[in-house]
Amino acid sequence: MRATDSNYKVFDIRKFPIFERNFRVMNAFEGIDPHCCFVVVTDQAPVSLQKEFEGELKDRFSWEVIQNGPPEWKVLITKISD
Repeated sequence: MRATDSNYKVFDIRKFPIFERNFRVMNAFEGIDPHCCFVVVTDQAPVSLQKEFEGELKDRFSWEVIQNGPPEWKVLITKISD
């Protein structure tokens, strides 16, 4: 079954300035327990966010693209471990 934003907590980062978005998502991720997840909604491809996750968190997360915009992108991010 594919994830939909109705199944998970949604974190819509479109309302934040671009320079704050990655920081806010990383903080939200650090605040959840292992095996929990949320959907990030953005108005641009989250390439830099994915690279930041890969560089800093390596095997601690999973990344599933739910909607590959435009006009919006949705990604399910799951915390695998602390």
